[in-house]
Amino acid sequence: MAKLFSMQAPGKIIISGEHAVVHGAPALVTAVNRYARVEIIRKRAVGIDFNLRDFDQRTAFEANELSDLYDTSVARREAFSRDEFQQGDILVHPSELIPLAYETMRRDAASTGSGPSNADVDGDGVLVTVDTDIPIGCGMGASSAVIVGVLATAANFFRHRVSDDRLYELAVHCERFQHLRPSGADPYTCLHGGCLRFCQGNVEKSLPTEPLPMYLANSGTRAATTGECVRQVGHRFGDTDIWDDFTAVTDAIDAAIDGNDTAALYDGVRRNDELLRRIGVVPERVGRFIDEVSATGGAAKITGAGSIRGDAGGMVLIFAESAPVDLCAAYGYELLDLEGEARGVHDTDFSAG
Repeated sequence: MAKLFSMQAPGKIIISGEHAVVHGAPALVTAVNRYARVEIIRKRAVGIDFNLRDFDQRTAFEANELSDLYDTSVARREAFSRDEFQQGDILVHPSELIPLAYETMRRDAASTGSGPSNADVDGDGVLVTVDTDIPIGCGMGASSAVIVGVLATAANFFRHRVSDDRLYELAVHCERFQHLRPSGADPYTCLHGGCLRFCQGNVEKSLPTEPLPMYLANSGTRAATTGECVRQVGHRFGDTDIWDDFTAVTDAIDAAIDGNDTAALYDGVRRNDELLRRIGVVPERVGRFIDEVSATGGAAKITGAGSIRGDAGGMVLIFAESAPVDLCAAYGYELLDLEGEARGVHDTDFSAG
């Protein structure tokens, strides 16, 4: 019976510093107990099959076809960086990240002389299954969790010993198929878990992973991708001093969490929301929802890239004495029950049916 290799990586939320972290400012990020689960197993039929449950999609490649997809995607990314493509054109479909992550690890394993040959795998006869309970396109790091999960599981499958540092480098490499300037905060958090202060590729400190008094409301799938939002914000605000304002807010929220100062925390979250509105990533309807949270004594902000168009902005992070059940119902927003996750990518008993 073929051996099953399976791992899972947590999603994340940004407490403070979305967009700013791309421009060298710090961010507070925490892993949460929603997961991307990946399993890889040999199969008798030739070809590399990807069962992508959350896209309701199953794709199959010959080894050379998967290699061609990788090479084409790298070329498109280089053209995109020269503005030869419009926004969102690096990948034809977001689900392409999954085979690209698998091929990335296969190539890394092969380049070291370990991997496929040691595992007696020639690239054919493989089934990769991905399942996740992380809402997709809502700013909870679903794509990063999937990338990290696929890379880690593929490394085990290929019997390829890879350090956490190298796994992180490969995850950022795959992230760049979505947007050219990833901060690295998402894949790092999915890889290592915990609550972290992250800046310029480094973890400056770890924060307690005990539950904060927070709630998440899902305002819906964003009309704009993370890459589009990052690109537009960069064009408009990249060389301005607004990132100093974001840093000051993140410092204040950091201190409030350390000092268990609820009033200061709420004030910092409201100031963060004001800055996010200034850079244009809070849809008007989401802004009205946030205003109503503030009117009842709470504080709220988007967590993640937000959106530069449409009515939905992904996840809204809420700090309040009690869950805003009625308000969320009035807006049609789903309330999510979440906890912090101290673990990063790890083994799982997940089994694809």
